[in-house]
Amino acid sequence: MDGAALSLTNPGPLLARLLGSLELPDGRGSARPSRGLAVLLQEAGAQLRGSVPDRLEEFAFFLRRWEAWQSDEEAVELLEAFLSGELSAARAQEEFRTRLHAPDLKVPPLRMNSGRSEDRAHARCEQLSRLLLLAEICGAQGALVIIDELDHDHGGRYWIQSKVLTGLAMFQETARAAPLVTMLLATPGIQEIKTPDARTVQLSRLDPKDLEQLVRRTVDLYRRVYPGWPHGGGFDRFFRNLWLLYEKRFEKLGWGPRFFVRAAIEACELSAEAEIQLGDVNL
Repeated sequence: MDGAALSLTNPGPLLARLLGSLELPDGRGSARPSRGLAVLLQEAGAQLRGSVPDRLEEFAFFLRRWEAWQSDEEAVELLEAFLSGELSAARAQEEFRTRLHAPDLKVPPLRMNSGRSEDRAHARCEQLSRLLLLAEICGAQGALVIIDELDHDHGGRYWIQSKVLTGLAMFQETARAAPLVTMLLATPGIQEIKTPDARTVQLSRLDPKDLEQLVRRTVDLYRRVYPGWPHGGGFDRFFRNLWLLYEKRFEKLGWGPRFFVRAAIEACELSAEAEIQLGDVNL
């Protein structure tokens, strides 16, 4: 799960943003092409065929009658919103009863957005644990959560330590109860995440030759994705210009490999749009 547009400073939609990027393994060492919670619900509903595993009683209201849900795409979207904490139990129950013609259907309160902050964090942890169990039924052996560019989040004016700790608590508590690893990237100087449960991994700094090889591989990958791209000439000149730009504007900011990968992709796009060689791109 890669938290696109995810911020630890806003714990409310944290789980929903995270589940929107959920990917299931395809059994061949890669991920299935579609992503999101609906993929997991569709797969689990088809496999369980109306049965409810232990520890998933809160999901019984839809697992026991999955055929009815499966035939209504909008009902599945509403179910995603409810299970992610974006739709209240009362509103969800009203919608489900109407759409599925099931006046006796009862939806359990998940309490992810009500009560004290620690109670909400615990409820989100329990919900994430249930969804991880559902994913294991579908072939997953655990979950990896990636939260990138945390330095940008930390540098913003909305960074409030109490809210950040509430968001982190969900991952910490879940990791104690389920096979979950949370990877926080770009974290220098952020003391809030230096907890006993955290392990800091400091990668070796890449030298200019390593970075040149990284850019070359990025350009080669772009060429593989777009085999008709004929504008990769002048690579050495392009990298010299890129390195000068890096030393002048970005090295002192602590930017590293991420800058070179992004700059290489953007330069490839510009060369394709302008129909010029890579070495002629104006950086």
